[in-house]
Amino acid sequence: MAASLLHPELRDPTRRPPTWWAEDSPPPPPAPPLDGATNCRVAVIGAGYTGLSAALELARAGVEVVVLEAAWPGWGASGRNSGMCCLGGSFRSLDALARRHGAEETRRFVRVQQEAIALVGELAETHGFDLARQGAGELAVAHRPAALAGLRDHQEALARFGGPPTALWSAEELAERHHASPDSHGALFMAGSFGLNPLRLAVGLAIAARAAGARLHGGSPVVSWRREAGRHILTTPEGELRADQVVVATNAFTPDDLGPAGRRPPFRGAYLPVLTQVIVSRPLSPTEQAAHRFVGTEPISDTRRLLTDVRLLPPDAAGGRRLLIAGPGGTRGSEADMAHWRDRMARRLALKFPAWAGIGISHAWRGPWCITSRLSPTVGCLPDDSSIWFAIGFQGVGVSLGTWSGRAVARVLSGRAAGPMAEIPAVMAAMPRPFPLAALRGWGQRMAHGLLRARDGFV
Repeated sequence: MAASLLHPELRDPTRRPPTWWAEDSPPPPPAPPLDGATNCRVAVIGAGYTGLSAALELARAGVEVVVLEAAWPGWGASGRNSGMCCLGGSFRSLDALARRHGAEETRRFVRVQQEAIALVGELAETHGFDLARQGAGELAVAHRPAALAGLRDHQEALARFGGPPTALWSAEELAERHHASPDSHGALFMAGSFGLNPLRLAVGLAIAARAAGARLHGGSPVVSWRREAGRHILTTPEGELRADQVVVATNAFTPDDLGPAGRRPPFRGAYLPVLTQVIVSRPLSPTEQAAHRFVGTEPISDTRRLLTDVRLLPPDAAGGRRLLIAGPGGTRGSEADMAHWRDRMARRLALKFPAWAGIGISHAWRGPWCITSRLSPTVGCLPDDSSIWFAIGFQGVGVSLGTWSGRAVARVLSGRAAGPMAEIPAVMAAMPRPFPLAALRGWGQRMAHGLLRARDGFV
């Protein structure tokens, strides 16, 4: 099973992503390839946040669970993102969601976003792993003065739908409390979010799941899937797993042809992987940090259509802090294409922080996140087969919502939830549906990417 919009180099499980996170994280636990035939009650496909969170919850409930991963735990997007545990999950406004799903379901969705952020911190505390946590909130920064009106509207919507405490900062307040930049014209502060080393979360979940009794198998991509006598038979290069139920937790790496033989693949054409380019600088000295009065620790996203994430990472022993900046990473995903997008991100860095233009870049990588045609996450089971569950499409906030969704699915399968969909808000409780003209969605993505870049001024 390999049909995917991602470039083969990006999904090659033998390639080790050159991230800063890998240098600042413990190694993942042993996860040998599946060898021979074995059985379990629940098979989980994918060892990112969603799959590992599901496996941990299932194992703690006494359910026999096996995780199959093409590479190793945390290899995919879980180890390649910008490390922001934050609000979000839909590209529709809260008012638009309320018109579609009702005000109460929209409040539930906002409440779940906050629960998901809290859950990440609780899991780290319960199982004793260090996230390198930073900040007590997040900032949405206006990249032009006119964008402040949209931030004010969002602040009011969060208040109506039960969001966290917020504050609207002027450019002067932002410069005093967090950082100064000619590209920052004020900000909306939203409490509760935080930055982290995202790979530490994946590794911590993997260690905890394994300790609870889950079996983890890396180097074990699913190459075929069939039904036999009411059970699922998942074949890997070296083994075969028979399971009563399956959880699909592959997000942006979901192959278009993933699913049991003999039926239309249920996820075909229903998702779109989007690439983020991340660069990390050499450590900035305290004197260099002062050039932009960067004293804040909260993670930042700006208001561009192809937004920019910014973080000044935790200090080293000498007080140096590396700058992380992440933004659009193109649509191809090849190694040859990455140099182009690395240079573009360096130019965006210089635009936002001119005193740091030309600073040495120590790490550069790309990672995918996932959009669904509904522009919101999709969590549930197949309408005609309640033994196949999925949680896909977190619209760029998989750190929090992916972790929460994996646990939510596991609570259903272990019998701990009040009902099959009782804990999942209507905004998320949906079957993936194909994009219009799904076979052409890659071309459509390239056209949309170019248009949005033009509206952002090609920076």
